[in-house]
Amino acid sequence: MKPLTKMIPKISLKQLYYFVAVAEVGKVNTAANTISITPSSITEAIKHLERMLDTQLFERASDGMHLTFDGYRLLEQARAILRLTQEATELFRRREEQFSGTLELTITPAVMGYFLPGPYARFKQVFPNVRVILQECERDEIEARLQQGTIELAILLVSNLSLQRGVHVETLFRSRRALWCPAQHRFATEESVSVQALAQETFILLALDEADINIKAYLDKQAVGPAELIRLQTTEAVRSLVAQGAGVTLLSDLLYRPWSLEGARILRKPLMENCPSMNLGMVWPETCELGPLAALFANFLRREFKSQGAANLLG
Repeated sequence: MKPLTKMIPKISLKQLYYFVAVAEVGKVNTAANTISITPSSITEAIKHLERMLDTQLFERASDGMHLTFDGYRLLEQARAILRLTQEATELFRRREEQFSGTLELTITPAVMGYFLPGPYARFKQVFPNVRVILQECERDEIEARLQQGTIELAILLVSNLSLQRGVHVETLFRSRRALWCPAQHRFATEESVSVQALAQETFILLALDEADINIKAYLDKQAVGPAELIRLQTTEAVRSLVAQGAGVTLLSDLLYRPWSLEGARILRKPLMENCPSMNLGMVWPETCELGPLAALFANFLRREFKSQGAANLLG
């Protein structure tokens, strides 16, 4: 059997970092400016990856770099590798700090299913002596309990929040919404799409954390009446139906993937009109200071989103 060092392709963390940077913004120059490196260094790193893996990772087009199916597969693995590297660094950075006790977090279903698992797992690795109790509630129940002062820290989509007084609200990130359509759709060749063009389209809504209610209200405000509405409870089901040509949807860029599980292509088109963004954040009662463990978790989340970005946390 060959030694492991002989079997691993000569791929560096830096090359994976450059690859992820381009995959997230779709342009070499933009990625280069973001991470303060020359475009030629990024281009060479991507070419090296393609040679090592013997596959094409991007489709080069006039409007930027688009991930191929193999590129999308590598993106998930690259993000995981970079996260593991950061986790290892965090373990040693925090080795002198001792925290213990019980922390209760209140969260909504979408946060539990899509946003929190990664940061939660990394927090537990760094602070193994902190017991975290996750309590899932709908937004209206969270707001009522915040007013009663029975919640120390809640994590939810703050763009859905109706409670305006008596709470601290901190937004961790904002994600714009865009149109998703199949590769064979009439919108496929358009750079952007007017919401008015969605009239008479079959529209697929994600019925999770009020996403369907928000988008239906937006369409009603724009006086756009879809021919048919389909409500689904999982993002993967929405992706699959869109990719197969069953309809279109408006969803957050953070949830976008260019391929369905079946390997069918999904296109993302920005809207010409303004569409409310999806914002994730933390909320706690205005009359209370965060306790030591809640403050520790809040700071951990801030650092996670600042250092890795929202897309990396989900990837």
